[in-house]
This record gives sequence, C-alpha cells and structure tokens, in this order.
Amino acid sequence: MHDLSRAAPVDVGLSEAGLAAIDRYLQGWIDKGVVAGMVTLTARHGKIAHTSTLGQKDLATGEPMALDTIFRIFSMTKPVTAVAMMILHDRGLWSPDDPIAKHLPAFAGAKVFGGLDGDGAPILTAANHEPTLRELLTHTAGLTYGREPMGGLEALYEAANVWGSADLTEMAARLGALPLAYQPGTKWIYSLAMDVQGAIIEKLSGKSLPDFMRDEIFAPLGMIDTAFHTPPEKRSRLATLYRSSSSRGLV
Repeated sequence: MHDLSRAAPVDVGLSEAGLAAIDRYLQGWIDKGVVAGMVTLTARHGKIAHTSTLGQKDLATGEPMALDTIFRIFSMTKPVTAVAMMILHDRGLWSPDDPIAKHLPAFAGAKVFGGLDGDGAPILTAANHEPTLRELLTHTAGLTYGREPMGGLEALYEAANVWGSADLTEMAARLGALPLAYQPGTKWIYSLAMDVQGAIIEKLSGKSLPDFMRDEIFAPLGMIDTAFHTPPEKRSRLATLYRSSSSRGLV
C-alpha cells in the first residue's frame, strides 16, 4: 500500500456489491478447504478502494490473515526476473537475439534430444540454431523442468543433479551441458529458463540475483517486505504453507 490513498469504491467507479461478491466467492474456496486464507487489495486510479482478510494464516493456531501477512510467491518471481533482465537490456548489456552461449558458454554447441537408442544411450542431433535470450525469456529455448516424463530426458536431468546445484551459475552450467528437449523456437514448454536468466543477471550485473532485485526493483518501489528470505523479525507475519490432500484436506 506504498503511497496509495484510500477511496470509496463508488468514487473510483467500482461497485461495493461487486467487491463484496468477490469476497464471498473467495471465502467459498476457504470454506471448501482449498486454501487456508487470502488477503485481497483492489485499487483503481491510484487509490485503494477495498481490502479484505479472509481465513487463517495458520490453521493450527487459528491466527487470522492480516493485511501485512507475508506470502511465498513462487512463480510470481518469474516476471520480476524478466524485469531485471530488461533493466540490463536498457543498459545495453544484452540483445534479444544473442545466443545464450554468448553469456553462458556452457550452452555452446547445443544438441537436441531425440529419445534413447536400443542401448539406452541418448540420440542427439544438432540444434538448428543456438538458443537465444529471446527464446529463453519466452520458454521456447528447449529447456524443461526435468521432472516430467520426456522419453528419457528426465533421467539425464536427474543424473546431472540439476536441482541439487549449489547456485544459479552451477545450475546454468549443468543445464547447458544437457541436450535440449526440442529444436529451439519450435515449442513452448514451462522450464528452468528463468533460473538461467538469473545466472545471466548475476554475470552481467556483478551482483547476486537477490541483491540486484533488492537494489534495482524492490527498494525503489518501496517493496520492503519482498525478498528471497524472510528475516527473523518478520517471520511471525509469514503465512504457513499448506498443500491440498484429497484425503486429509490442507496439510
């Protein structure tokens, strides 16, 4: 709510009844046990018109959600990573059609996975072109998460221990040594591309990804509670993480 004043919904062209209906709809998901709680904020024309705190931050203690509850945002970090990339683009440090290998040499000489032969060895063909940063930003560079069945490619990801990498630089190097899942630019597959971008951001900026995001994005925008880790003094505000179980509800 940084630098935003409040206004009645009607004063910014919103319906109080409509906003109340949204709250009831969201409360329904809580009542069904899909989520433990939610916090909403609706703003228009630079003014906050509505906020709501629904459900609980912690089911065991019954502590309710609050407007300053801190949440894990998971893949909502992806657009922030893209913003960080574009900041460096504005500074002339990369171009969309740069090969990834220009910035991360491990991606040079990319090969494309074509399945396994009779002996269980990977069948590889040369990439039609080196995957580019444009493709990296759009999940079309040939990478995957390495966890879904892909004809044996997932076993190569596991053998490379991609998810066990010590840092972004190591993860990018391990990914660069693996074959691509498809010819770059020909498919869209959700992937570890954003993690590779993180390695590029660190290399081009000379800062860690958390420090770059803090200095260049979060601090200038007044996002004082957004970070990669929650400091001890703020942990009491962190919402408990749950997953949905068909047999046990939220666990």
